[in-house]
Amino acid sequence: MVIGVNHCYDITMKDWITKHKILSGVIAFLILAVTFGAFGADKTKQEDGTTTPSQSETAQQTATQAKPQPEPSIPNYDLVGEYGQGGRVYVISPADATEDKLTLIGKDLNKRFGAETYARIGIYTDKTQAQILSNNPIDAANLDGAAADAYDKAYVAQFNVNKNSGLKQYVIYLNGSQKEIDL
Repeated sequence: MVIGVNHCYDITMKDWITKHKILSGVIAFLILAVTFGAFGADKTKQEDGTTTPSQSETAQQTATQAKPQPEPSIPNYDLVGEYGQGGRVYVISPADATEDKLTLIGKDLNKRFGAETYARIGIYTDKTQAQILSNNPIDAANLDGAAADAYDKAYVAQFNVNKNSGLKQYVIYLNGSQKEIDL
């Protein structure tokens, strides 16, 4: 009789599975997913006990690395005036008077004026000081005392091009020092 009870139990279970095919499939899928998930987690461990990145972590790292970094924007520089042959004077915000931002401006000046026969471009942080050069370049050389100090403080960069002599130079003047920048 024990055999009959087991046999009835088997028929009842088979009937239930047959009647509930979708639910049985979902339960079977969950059991398989949990089982394979447990085995998959063990595969990420190396023999030395460290873990290797999973595929999703690797894909995320690749996506992060593949994103192009935004190009730093060139600070605004406004034309104050022109003088002589190829002379131009620009003014920038004092906040933009850093080596990195002035280098970006220099690269932009090189794109715009690097092929010119002559270019003498001064960059200033004070429009009044920039206007001195624009009005009469000799006036800048004749400044004394506090006026000369104010002029020197405002004068932060110079871009020069002379095709005849092969000169192309960009120099940044900050905090009493000068640094030539390769463009």
